[in-house]
Amino acid sequence: MAKVLVIDDDRSLLRAIQLGLKAGGHEVITAASGESGITQTALHSPDVVILDIGLPDMDGAVVCEHIRQWSDVPIIILSATGTENRKIAALNGGANDYV
Repeated sequence: MAKVLVIDDDRSLLRAIQLGLKAGGHEVITAASGESGITQTALHSPDVVILDIGLPDMDGAVVCEHIRQWSDVPIIILSATGTENRKIAALNGGANDYV
């Protein structure tokens, strides 16, 4: 199964995603901030990153741009916001898709 990094500051959502992915047999690594997510990506080389666009320390699009400087890991943006401009910025920054 896949090694999945989930970057999200909402602890309850993070836990729910983690439980669901683990139930599917995946290895799950979590990070609650953009900076931590960038570090975890470098340390663990995940197969995929699920990235919240609204993080406390930096925008998810910026996190995506940082990761893209040295990695081609698939990045899926997790967004509860209806702001299309932020989604477009994340896709332009290197995200592969968004949910």
